Amino acid sequence: NLNKIKYSFISKEKLFLENKYLKEQISQSNLFKLKSEKLEIENNILRKELSLLPPVLENYVFVKVTADTQTRYNKTVIVSAGNNMDIRKGDAALTSKGLIGSIIEVYEKYSRVLLINDINSNIPVRVGEKNIKAIISGNNTDKIDLLYSKENLTFEEEDIVYTSGDGGYFNPGIPIGILRKENNTIYIDPLNDLSQIQYINIYINQFKNF
Repeated sequence: NLNKIKYSFISKEKLFLENKYLKEQISQSNLFKLKSEKLEIENNILRKELSLLPPVLENYVFVKVTADTQTRYNKTVIVSAGNNMDIRKGDAALTSKGLIGSIIEVYEKYSRVLLINDINSNIPVRVGEKNIKAIISGNNTDKIDLLYSKENLTFEEEDIVYTSGDGGYFNPGIPIGILRKENNTIYIDPLNDLSQIQYINIYINQFKNF
């Protein structure tokens, strides 16, 4: 009998523990349910917000340079894609190394690219780890000018120069060249050999010209 009573106490204690455990599980389950409902509500709100944004199109069209029209007075090339490949004026032209220029003329099956060293090319950039804002300007040579308005700005040689995204033309962060100093003159050395371009990626970007 004593053993039965002892067993009864043990069984009841076990039941109490199991009951406590089940209550904790239900409590956690309810908490997870609430969190799940909260996340679902937030996701629905985000979906509605995102539906108001313009679609993001990040496509690269791989093209071949069919004609190198560079002269002493202009730096452009012709590529083998145009309206037939959804190329548009202002699209960025680049290689795996970095930016080489932008589309300036579009026809049915070919386009003209203005290279970054052309005298008509002006691009907002940032320089180095300090993210110093500046403008680079072509001068029809292989050394691109660095223009900036603020005084007492110090640039470090070997700083990477990349697009800032200002003005809405190019996405920020596309590498362009390396900053060089020569006889107290600062210039940009392009990452690409612009006289030897054979194949280009045209970056179709909906967020330019906004």
